[in-house]
Amino acid sequence: MPNPGDGDAKWQSEIGKMYSRDISVIICTYNRAESLAVVLEDLEKQNENMLNISWELVLVDNNSTDRTKELVEDYKRKNIYCIKYLFESIQGKSFALNTGVQAANGNIIVFTDDDVRIDPSWLWKIKEVFNEYDCAGVGGRIVATWTFEKPKWLHTEGPNRLMGAIVQFDKGDKCCELQDMPFGANMAFKREIFEKYGMFRLDLGLWPGSKIGYEDTEFTLRVKKGGEKIIYAPDAIVYHPVEKSRANKKYYQSWYFGFGGAQVRTNALPKGTIFYFGVPRYYFKNIAIATIRWIFTYNLNKRFFNKLMVYVQAGQIAEAFKMSKEIR
Repeated sequence: MPNPGDGDAKWQSEIGKMYSRDISVIICTYNRAESLAVVLEDLEKQNENMLNISWELVLVDNNSTDRTKELVEDYKRKNIYCIKYLFESIQGKSFALNTGVQAANGNIIVFTDDDVRIDPSWLWKIKEVFNEYDCAGVGGRIVATWTFEKPKWLHTEGPNRLMGAIVQFDKGDKCCELQDMPFGANMAFKREIFEKYGMFRLDLGLWPGSKIGYEDTEFTLRVKKGGEKIIYAPDAIVYHPVEKSRANKKYYQSWYFGFGGAQVRTNALPKGTIFYFGVPRYYFKNIAIATIRWIFTYNLNKRFFNKLMVYVQAGQIAEAFKMSKEIR
């Protein structure tokens, strides 16, 4: 895999040039033409609130086989706002994201998904926060929208809340400096931040056969470790639908397994520890403790939470073993 944060050499050589727009919105899409059409319609409404702010949409098609390209061409002919259509043939979220960043002309780069609903004042509210605060990035509010009854076991509040696999980000009604990492469905950074800290890591981000996402979280962690501020924008809102396929226990188990693997890949294997089969010895202790807690927990809600902690540990072991083979 390429080195973490590596950027495109050609793009890096152009750092420092003048950019012609205030904002670039980046959407990476794969075979979601139907939901993407709704997003494009919502983006049309942004112009009513943008006043003298110039912006563009950079849409990266990551190997779609549906009518995504035809849909985008139809919208481009409307000429309501500037759309750049790019085709990224290498499958993987981070490849698509980096392609979008490299092609963007905005001084602020905003990210969202291809299946959300967008508030009409979304971009304006993001720009307001950048105007008011000396910050590197902004994280907006993400409201999870349920189109079916939420399962009783899926608790979203309290110490055993299970929110990881459901995209939601709500830190209240006031702007504040974020300690938690914003989600890629609603976050923005100054362009200079990518020039300073590099791009999204190519060994993270979903691709076929991989359960590891985390590319947005890792990038934000990298920025915060550099001492930069990221501000929460409560009025910059997107609405993220909850897919029924995600609201089941099997999906949660898979997600937490991938989360464990992402943690290992992000933080690298610790030095100065004893390894068994390329895996830090204490990982085996951790999964044993987690398994005992799961088995001897009788409260059903807490029991499932503890079971997911076992999947996190299993994901860490699997990824550590995989990484040890990569570096041999």
